[in-house]
Amino acid sequence: PSHDTADGGMPHTRSPNMICIPAYYSENLEKLKTLLHHEMTHIQQRNNTDEWIKRVEKEGWMHIEDEYKIPHEYRRRCRFNPDTLYARWFAWEGRYIPLPLYIREDTPKLRDVLIRWWDIREERLLTEPPTSFLRRYGETTTAAEQEHPFELVAYRAEIIS
Repeated sequence: PSHDTADGGMPHTRSPNMICIPAYYSENLEKLKTLLHHEMTHIQQRNNTDEWIKRVEKEGWMHIEDEYKIPHEYRRRCRFNPDTLYARWFAWEGRYIPLPLYIREDTPKLRDVLIRWWDIREERLLTEPPTSFLRRYGETTTAAEQEHPFELVAYRAEIIS
């Protein structure tokens, strides 16, 4: 469905296979095609989660099922992304967990987040992506791509047949 707000104006999917798109996307056909490709990737990820976890693990990500590796003070500030909730936490190289943290805790807005990286080994929050992540994916990765490996793949519009 096309909806003006679509969770803060952000396109996303809902289980099992619904795509929610803000109304303004219908004005630009090329943008809409790119968006649909991205969101279809998320539907594939949701419906084939184990396959996608294996895929991103081959790239250097580790699925983290124990959320307590992340301090509560950061977990509670994380934005929930409906496209990644079914496999929420991953660590780059088994060490660095990207966290989409609200800029303002008192007035959290979906679009107002910064990606920070929790270093499991050193138990500290990093403000920049790990160097090895940037070497692998490039210096120009966006915050949206850095949020989660499933987002990274969806933004790069790679679809498994």
